[in-house]
Amino acid sequence: MYDLRDLVPLGSAAKVSRTVKESDTATNYSPDLNTLLAPPACIDMAIQACVAAIDTLLPDGFVSVSRNIEFEHMVSTLLGVKVTMRAEVVEVQPTYIMVRLTLTDDIGEIGRGMNRRSIVKSEALMSRANLRVQMMTNERNM
Repeated sequence: MYDLRDLVPLGSAAKVSRTVKESDTATNYSPDLNTLLAPPACIDMAIQACVAAIDTLLPDGFVSVSRNIEFEHMVSTLLGVKVTMRAEVVEVQPTYIMVRLTLTDDIGEIGRGMNRRSIVKSEALMSRANLRVQMMTNERNM
């Protein structure tokens, strides 16, 4: 097995930017919030930025997966505003990586958080998921 400390250096980072569009808003949760960036869109950007910062450094057949994510969306952001999520590796342990998340717009920081990620073999991950589906199917057929 690989030692993550040899693969992913501290400070590895990536950014993901987008202009807030209707599908990024809280429309699905409350019609009164239909022009505001929703936290699920922030989390989506966080995961994309983490993958961009880490997965290109991994050996073939390995991927990073989110184990735990904490995110605070501190400032309301309107439809049409450009936002940027930055993911920076701040801790690398043998079994996990911690990534600092920072969301900004043109004025400044609007959100922040941390994402704990594990590195797994993509084939093994899919195999376990498929096995679980088979177990559920067998359970239903009893």
